[in-house]
Amino acid sequence: MNKVENYFDRIAKEFDLHYKEEKTFIDRIINKVFREKTLQKRMKYTIDEIKNDVKNKTVLDIGCGPGHYSIILSKMGAKVTAIDISKEMIQEAKKNSEKLNARNIKFLTTNFLNSNFKNKFDYSFAIGFADYTNKQELNVLIDNMKQITKKKFIISFPKLFTPQAPIRKTWLYFRNCPVYFYKKYDLIRLFKRHDLKYRLKDCGANILAVLEK
Repeated sequence: MNKVENYFDRIAKEFDLHYKEEKTFIDRIINKVFREKTLQKRMKYTIDEIKNDVKNKTVLDIGCGPGHYSIILSKMGAKVTAIDISKEMIQEAKKNSEKLNARNIKFLTTNFLNSNFKNKFDYSFAIGFADYTNKQELNVLIDNMKQITKKKFIISFPKLFTPQAPIRKTWLYFRNCPVYFYKKYDLIRLFKRHDLKYRLKDCGANILAVLEK
């Protein structure tokens, strides 16, 4: 994960703009064509899954990035732990939470794949995390989330067969960052091997997996 950490340390501020209005003209076009619908659906579906049972519940946001999911859930009354491998991303997340006066968020710079959380969480989610995990790391991610989550846990997966996939793969290759894409039937087999109940939601270029023991 060193390449991933280095990449997100470099582009933390740029990445945060995907969720904000202050983009360059070119980035606004790219965002409109390739990202916007997927980002909107992914966030809506994730929040919708837990919004009716989130007040005073504990939530783990794995790979929190600039913290937008954590901030929304905090304002809905959740007690959020937000973690990311990138120190720069955590700094952006802290700035965003301060601007929006979001409370009840604990920020940690750590790699979830190597972390040992003693406490369990009511819910956990990893949005945009599996994009950067190889096969072995993905199994660790699922096992760890299964162990520390009492109720649902949610993971997003970028689809293999989309126009965005080859463009994104090439873009990240030249930025020295690995990226992985997934097929629906491979995910189903993966979840069955881990003995999980699953529901899959189509988010455009992503699949959102809602998982339970």
